[in-house]
Amino acid sequence: MKRDKIVRDHVTINFRIDKALKSRLNSIVSRKNITLSKYLRDVLEEHLSEFERYELPNENQAEDKGELHKEFFQFVIWLYTKKEERKRLESDTIDSYIKLIKRLDGKLPSYVIHELDKVLVDLFRIKSAIGFDGEFYNFPNSPFEEKKLDYKKLEQFFLSADYLTHLE
Repeated sequence: MKRDKIVRDHVTINFRIDKALKSRLNSIVSRKNITLSKYLRDVLEEHLSEFERYELPNENQAEDKGELHKEFFQFVIWLYTKKEERKRLESDTIDSYIKLIKRLDGKLPSYVIHELDKVLVDLFRIKSAIGFDGEFYNFPNSPFEEKKLDYKKLEQFFLSADYLTHLE
């Protein structure tokens, strides 16, 4: 495992965690073959970025609505491409799909959110998978109904007259 170079603008933060958490962290970093410091920096950066994006007031909300419509439309097209070809591609932007699904929570009817949660769980599985387990998405045609995306429910939502008002 290669150590990160110390950079002059980096500072040190010390805090205590319990042994079980430390053990879990060590397991993750050894599988990822990175240092604990790098992993924690990445986790903190991702968490802060999400907090700043979704929980702090945003001056550009009107612009964000248009962007949300665009991202959602692209995501739906991606969902339908996975119905035909389940293989994970390098171009699949899993992190952006995860963030989008989180942003949609509360903006769409609960039955649509329930279906998107199935995709979200599968995206997390793919993101953390190692080897063959991360090569194919399960949500398009899982043999388990509770894990399989119901495309008919999505179509029902899109065919409703007021689906765009949900993204406002």
